Amino acid sequence: ERAWGTIEQKKENDEVVDPASSDVIAAALNGEVRRLYLRRSGHVATLDNERPLVQRATVDFVSDSKDFRPTHDR
Repeated sequence: ERAWGTIEQKKENDEVVDPASSDVIAAALNGEVRRLYLRRSGHVATLDNERPLVQRATVDFVSDSKDFRPTHDR
């Protein structure tokens, strides 16, 4: 069975998504789970105060992935 890693990036006290949801998803993926809890962002963190942190964490996660193969075809 294939294991899929994920990076979970969420507001510490998200009023939109039940915190237990992330544990259910992580268990189903059966792979590495990195968690990044955001203190100064709202529900859509990619558009909020900690956007640079979210971007950096995402790039780091993908770069660290065993399956990541960068392409320069643009």
